Amino acid sequence: MINRFIVPLLLVGAFAAGVSAGEWNLADYRPKRNGITDDTTAFQRCFTDIAAAGGGTVTIPAGDYFLQGDVPVKLSSRTTVVAYGARLK
Repeated sequence: MINRFIVPLLLVGAFAAGVSAGEWNLADYRPKRNGITDDTTAFQRCFTDIAAAGGGTVTIPAGDYFLQGDVPVKLSSRTTVVAYGARLK
């Protein structure tokens, strides 16, 4: 009888902890990746979407990204960033 209650509690706990977080790719937000054009807007939109979803993983493809630095790009909790080969200037 106890086992019947354990599984639903584990499932509720997993969803509350954000286990079902999504995946994003910065390339979907169309950054220029040329190291000259400001890519801040693409980063902001991507990380805003991740925050609204409660977290997740974003892949930043290899390339040269220029961030002007005038406006901060806000990161949220439960966010993992994978950026192998990405150079931020």
